[in-house]
Amino acid sequence: MSQRQVYLVTLPGKAFYCEVQTIAGQPRWAFTSTERMRYIGPPWIQPLEPEEVHALVADWWATKKALAQDM
Repeated sequence: MSQRQVYLVTLPGKAFYCEVQTIAGQPRWAFTSTERMRYIGPPWIQPLEPEEVHALVADWWATKKALAQDM
């Protein structure tokens, strides 16, 4: 059995614990903020290096914030 990997990604003003979880039968990224807000991120496609996880989270968060401003 492989060990679960959890990454800590810090962005300006925000930090997330990131891991892959099975959600509705699909592997997806799950992000939990340091304020304990839980977010379901994009589908998991392949293993990533820590730098790639940081880029993935930064892009996801920027998109999420932009969409929230459009509402």
